[in-house]
Amino acid sequence: MSLEFIQPQLATAVDHPPPRAGWIHEVKHDGYRTLLIIERRKARAYTRNGFDWTERYPSIIKAAAQLGCRSAIIDGEVIEAKPPNKLVQTFRFLFTDEQKREGFTRLTWEIVPTGSGFCRLTVTHDVTHAPLMAGAVSSNYDNQGGGGWNWILSDLKTLLETGKNLAG
Repeated sequence: MSLEFIQPQLATAVDHPPPRAGWIHEVKHDGYRTLLIIERRKARAYTRNGFDWTERYPSIIKAAAQLGCRSAIIDGEVIEAKPPNKLVQTFRFLFTDEQKREGFTRLTWEIVPTGSGFCRLTVTHDVTHAPLMAGAVSSNYDNQGGGGWNWILSDLKTLLETGKNLAG
């Protein structure tokens, strides 16, 4: 018997959690929803829409194949992480239909210790083929807000130093 791709159960967005006990939540890391299919010490990876992404995750495929289980389908979210120094996540705005259609961009956070006892933070945001996102995260701003990554990082620095948000 061969395991085949199954459609994952997707969450339903709501404004408020149910009022009764027994509900749990999870942290959303903005990765890629992925189904791992493991059988006969081999693994395959699929997107939530059934596209084969096995070649994109060689280290995950190798680790999954070595789990020692006879067969399994694992549903989860893949993010690239190398704690405590690197996090790669996908990111997109959902404010308008046009922004939704633009799709995901790739955001990389890297923290590298320096020889002088400090750390260097490098944020790389690949906005290739995403002109709306590129405009939103640029350093241009007006009286409607904005300010891009300069404001975001300044707010993060203020939060870390004082425990209070810059903008609020």
